[in-house]
Amino acid sequence: MRTSHFRTVVLAVIFACVPGLVYAQQSSRFRGSSIDEGSKKLGVGETRGDLSEFGHVLAPGIVFAPTLTLETGHNSNPDLLFSGAEATPYGLANFTGVFGFIRDTGASTFTVRGTSLEYDGDVSGSSRWDAGFALDNAYAVAPNTIATFGGFYLRDEIPSVASNSEGGYGQLAYSVEDFEGFARLRLNEIGYLGSVAGSSGLTATQIALLQPSQFDVQRIEGVSGFIVFPRERVGFYGELGGANLDYLSQGAESVLDRDATELWATGGLRFNLHPSLVLDTGWRLNARNTEDPVVGDVTSNFFDGRLTWTPQDNLQFVVEADRSYAEPVSTLGVVSDKIHYGASVFYKPRADVELSGSVQQDQLEQLGDVEDYHEMVVSGSVSYLWNESIAIYGVISQTHSEEQSSGETASRLQIGAGTRIQF
Repeated sequence: MRTSHFRTVVLAVIFACVPGLVYAQQSSRFRGSSIDEGSKKLGVGETRGDLSEFGHVLAPGIVFAPTLTLETGHNSNPDLLFSGAEATPYGLANFTGVFGFIRDTGASTFTVRGTSLEYDGDVSGSSRWDAGFALDNAYAVAPNTIATFGGFYLRDEIPSVASNSEGGYGQLAYSVEDFEGFARLRLNEIGYLGSVAGSSGLTATQIALLQPSQFDVQRIEGVSGFIVFPRERVGFYGELGGANLDYLSQGAESVLDRDATELWATGGLRFNLHPSLVLDTGWRLNARNTEDPVVGDVTSNFFDGRLTWTPQDNLQFVVEADRSYAEPVSTLGVVSDKIHYGASVFYKPRADVELSGSVQQDQLEQLGDVEDYHEMVVSGSVSYLWNESIAIYGVISQTHSEEQSSGETASRLQIGAGTRIQF
């Protein structure tokens, strides 16, 4: 129901070119058939409909869809600081352009985006920006089989610590009535910019541990999965993956070493309780073998599931829970043990009105450090389609983060309104 530029055009193109090809439900826990991974990394989305319907035909089989977003509002704590927060008005301008290349057996897209964000002068780094591009491809290479591949680059100066991120992926997905499977390779790398100056009171090791570059990481992973009887009353699914993590700029590996290998496995049952009600319920096992002398090897397991209820074509509720390992967010953390809970609702009461809301809670225990963050985000949005090209929208979100060992808290309220123009 809420798809990106690329997912929309490629689904339309693939369905037109390869009759009978079926994808797994996008709302399910089994989410193997990702066909727009590059543009997702840029945060490109929210526009629905066949790309050729609102884009410009540049040549046979080539279309271009530009979108301009203008937004203004209030942010009480832009960088979610635990102390010294400065409330500020803000103004944002974002441009996204999607080039679509349509062929008989599939499609390619090239996506560009850029954002300019302005806070008032009391906020450190009051002028911020990002810019990036992505290439995504989806082609039918055999009956019921789609190959997807692509990559992205993003320079992100919106957070207080800027970064360069890049990556690439390739996937084969096979789908028939009673079976769906995929195999995927992915490479992602992020490098943080800036440095922390030393002082007479810090040792060389302490200075090294404070540098943003300590979190620079390259992740190479492979994962495969399947689901059997996805549309029957009861089906079952599984996923197995592994990854190698190479921290690229560690300056004190004898004290703290985040390099690691990781394995995970998920298995469960799908219950199609009703055409409108789907429950994926399973269990996930995680293992990360770090090279850190203190943390060493860690394992975890947890419930992994999602409930999707679509009582009407214009109304959908989703509830989910899972546990995984993520990269650390504290100075001495080696790995984050992340437990996630989420609930969301999407409602379209009329063709020109959309409403959405969500509640997300993440628990991030920093293994190797004493810090343990609990963060909750509550958000909502409303959008009104003024005409075929212009939408007016409003957004609100409240974020609350608490570090459990110290009791320190940080909160952020953001309220904004804007317009989205599709040329």
